[in-house]
Amino acid sequence: MSISGGQYNRTCIRRQTNPFFANSPAQFLILPVVKFHPARIWCIIRHHEYSADPAEGSFSLAPLDSYMRKSERIPTLSCDRRRFLHILGTGVLVAGTSQAFAGEVPPVPPFANIANVRGGRPQVILEAALQEIGGVGRFVSKGQSVLIKPNMSWNRSPALGNTVHPEIVRAMAQLCLDAGAKRVTVFDHPLNRLKHCLKTTGVEESLKEIRSSKLKLVRRIDKSKTFREIPLEKSRWLKQWPISRAALKSDVIINLAQAKHHKVTGVSLSLKNMMGIAGGNRGELHKQLDRNIVDLNRNFPSALTVIDATRTRTANGPDGKDITGVRWTNTVIAADNPVAADICACRLFDLDWQEIGHIRLAMEEGLGPKDFDAIRKVNIRL
Repeated sequence: MSISGGQYNRTCIRRQTNPFFANSPAQFLILPVVKFHPARIWCIIRHHEYSADPAEGSFSLAPLDSYMRKSERIPTLSCDRRRFLHILGTGVLVAGTSQAFAGEVPPVPPFANIANVRGGRPQVILEAALQEIGGVGRFVSKGQSVLIKPNMSWNRSPALGNTVHPEIVRAMAQLCLDAGAKRVTVFDHPLNRLKHCLKTTGVEESLKEIRSSKLKLVRRIDKSKTFREIPLEKSRWLKQWPISRAALKSDVIINLAQAKHHKVTGVSLSLKNMMGIAGGNRGELHKQLDRNIVDLNRNFPSALTVIDATRTRTANGPDGKDITGVRWTNTVIAADNPVAADICACRLFDLDWQEIGHIRLAMEEGLGPKDFDAIRKVNIRL
């Protein structure tokens, strides 16, 4: 496992614990560079610093003051990760210490495949999770069309844990626009009437805060205009079905799922959420539900997956009418693969993912990572 900012802090950050610096004339030139290793400084800029347990492969955030004496504190800066690394790299070259830097300091760890972040407001948790997996810019390029597919299938208040928190939908839409998307469409095909779902879930009101002609919220479903029946060429079982035109026109699909119990599939997470791009008689889809969920995701893979577990419905799903079974877990999971995200989210329910038919089938069909244990995971508590 590569050394993280936290591990580096405990092993190399002080001169007396690093034999490289002992009685070395280079210490006065190199120490400032090593002392503020990129993985560490980036966390300092974000007002926190990593703490890692190499045995468990888990990460958390601890207050900066617990790591730095008062005399060691530096001012916080305002810049994104890419700009920060550019500035840092330039400074190293100017100092003439690139060889020592490369030989002594571990590289900045790669972006995680999954980030599990807990604590804070929904938007804060979302942005922290996205930062750990590379930010929205890793998935959305300038000029692309984006479909945001939130779970807003029920005419229920967000507090009941049946639908994605509206703050997360709004924040994701704004981040996509900031990344340069030419069009951002927010669409779901709910089981209750769409206009009621948009109002009660808070999504419609939340998106009003974004004043951009590039953002489109689908407010009306006309079966002949909203969907188009197409052959599903990548399918193994579901060969043809009406699919949302918004999905067909998009370059990137962002999957915003709600963590909740489901009386048929066991759980409803990101793979199940993609049922919301399908038109037609969805009762027919339920006859071979696990297979059809897998085929929809095979044909329309999510580039970025976010599971909203700020409230987790552990019972009476997918459309619970009261707070029975709702836990305030205050968590967001972000991942570059929906199967991996669902496997991670099963832990919220104390479930083995292999007990969930469509998740197990998706792994068997090659939609998930070949080795889930080998992918890079980050767990953070804000």
